[in-house]
Amino acid sequence: MYHQIVPEPQGVYDRNPDDFRAELERLAREDYVPVTAAEYSTGVMDLPAGTHPVVLTFDDSTDSQLRVGVDGEPADDCAVGILRDVAARHEGFRPVATFFVNGDPFPATGGRKALAWLHENGFEIGNHTLNHAKLSALPAAGVQREIAANQKAIADDAPGARVLSMGLPFGIQPDPARLALAGSHAGVSYRHRGAYLVGANPAPSPYAASFDPVGIPRIRSAGPDAEDAELGSSRWLDKLADGTVRRYTSDGDPERISFPEGGRGEVAGEHRERPGRTRACVGGGLSPAPPLPETGAEAPDPFSRGLRPRTPAPQAPARLEGAAPAPQAPARLEGAAPAPQAPPATSPRLRPGVPPRRYPQAGLI
Repeated sequence: MYHQIVPEPQGVYDRNPDDFRAELERLAREDYVPVTAAEYSTGVMDLPAGTHPVVLTFDDSTDSQLRVGVDGEPADDCAVGILRDVAARHEGFRPVATFFVNGDPFPATGGRKALAWLHENGFEIGNHTLNHAKLSALPAAGVQREIAANQKAIADDAPGARVLSMGLPFGIQPDPARLALAGSHAGVSYRHRGAYLVGANPAPSPYAASFDPVGIPRIRSAGPDAEDAELGSSRWLDKLADGTVRRYTSDGDPERISFPEGGRGEVAGEHRERPGRTRACVGGGLSPAPPLPETGAEAPDPFSRGLRPRTPAPQAPARLEGAAPAPQAPARLEGAAPAPQAPPATSPRLRPGVPPRRYPQAGLI
């Protein structure tokens, strides 16, 4: 989970451009493949075998995240510019991320121009409320007003963009929590497939019984010696890499959900009972995910389609802005996904036998 990418960080949520680049380079070296929050929460992840999904999330729509010049291209030193440069140097590392925006986003560029650019270039635009509201302090009507008003603002600036993900301001859920996923106000309705917290551990596979779309954890981007480093991305990536924490590893088959032998109970019931779509894998992990729905439409069958990345992609993210169960801590880096388990070709449909994607931890930074 990221906020500001600035030369002189002012708090634990900020990273400098060099550290941000270094973290992306590490993710690429360790076979993580960026996916959007919507691709993760709906399970639409068709990744190369052996790779791990990671969700990179950015909160608050600041200029350090995206500044588009008169030439129509992002500045080299903003987060998007750095991400695109790293992706160009690493085949298969997709230049995608999710931006949780508020009202009047990206002031230096202008909301209309910035959101249109993100949408046209494959980035996801998520809802972060119109005024960065503390939703627990608002009545139900107020919660829906904040979210629906921002939904309308996004639709006005980026026609055609589907808003399927909600970044909870301060990581605080409304009461009831389900209002973060669906509601309406003044004739505007919203329907999200996932509501994201602020920290502080990897997220489970979207096919896991433990997956809860109302409160998906993220991991704050942080160096190994930063304040609360144990809750930050560097430490989580170490644990995912050395096996301390199991990570989601794609089996390369988007038609099946693979899980460790004897781990059928970890698979959500609705996926566990689908004949021919699950399989057990020795030493493997649960790794499938559902498809992306059209805005305002009923979600398609989770096994109907998937997203195929250009090259090996990472598995379910936990939150770096990404993926493995851990404490919730303030952070905004979203993405780090659980490390691979090896193997066999198995993917979003359940089936025993190979060590593919495992739902235990996905990366969300």
